[in-house]
Order: sequence, then structure tokens, then C-alpha cells
Amino acid sequence: MRFVFFALLLIFSLHSWAMADEVKEFEIDGMSIGDSLLEYKSLNEIEKAVENKLMYPDSSFAVIVFNPNLPQPYDYIEVVYDINNKKYIIDALTGLVNYPNKYDECKRNKNNISAEFKLMFVNAEIYENESSHYYFPDSIVDQIDFYPKSGGFIRVSCTDWSEKLFKENEWVDNLKVSIGSVKFSDFLN
Repeated sequence: MRFVFFALLLIFSLHSWAMADEVKEFEIDGMSIGDSLLEYKSLNEIEKAVENKLMYPDSSFAVIVFNPNLPQPYDYIEVVYDINNKKYIIDALTGLVNYPNKYDECKRNKNNISAEFKLMFVNAEIYENESSHYYFPDSIVDQIDFYPKSGGFIRVSCTDWSEKLFKENEWVDNLKVSIGSVKFSDFLN
């Protein structure tokens, strides 16, 4: 039931994005691309999260994770920023919802969310793919990427983590809705 609620809540919230013409106008947990994380979290909260940061290989981009503000359909919020920027300017945001052993349900919700984005971004370049995970080939990722003409990206994805990664790291299958800046999009590409 929680997953159906999440899908409906997210789809209805997407309608408020329909008038947006730039990725930075979208919000996840009230935050947008280009905002300073300091507007939403105290320096102490950020520094605590930074202690457990993940780094993108060969870059200065770091990922920190927070619990979302309530009410919120996400289980976690991931924030990407450049560690050289002491204002903690947000380069990418991801809302994550766990789907433990429910990959097919995750994919159905991904498809519903993606259908809404297809209506909003009729002129965007769209790439869809289901394949092995880039770093963990025994896991599967089903994703759709939108590249609006104004720059940046939006990604909706489901990850089916391998049993090995679940046992070793307790990674749970999940759905992610991500938005990213032009700068971060260029790095990923």
C-alpha cells in the first residue's frame, strides 16, 4: 500500500512541475539545483553527513545522504555537491524509495512516473535502458533519462541489487528520481 501511495503522491506532485522549463525549477524535499544546502540544513548536520560521504571516482563530486523532511514519499534524499565549493551548492538531488524484493513493482511505478515526464518534456532527448549496473554487473538497473533543451537531466530508475550485495551491504532494491545540473550532467557524460 505504501508503494501505491508513493506513486500517486509523486505523480500528483509532478503536475506542479509541468510549467517548469529548467531542471533547476524542480524540487526534491523542497531543495533545488543551484541552491545552497546551507539553506536547508545546519552546518553541523552537513558536516556530520560529510563524514560518511561517497565520492564519484576521479572527481570532486561527493554524495551525502539525509532523511527527508516529513511528510515525504522518499526514504532517503541524496545530495551531490562539489567538495571545493564551501557554500555547498547542490549539483544533483535524488529521492530514493526502497522496494525490498519488489523490482517488478518498482518498474511499474518507474514507468508511471516516466510517462508523466514524457508529457512534460516532449522535446527532450530521452534514453531508456535496462542493463547490468555499471559498477556491479551482477545487479540490474532499469532507467530512463531525460535531457531537456535547457540543460541538466532528470532520471527515473529502479535497481535490482544482487543477493550478494544485499548480504554484504544490506542494499535494498530501490526506485530513484534524480535531477542534475548541467555541470554534473557534463561530468556524468
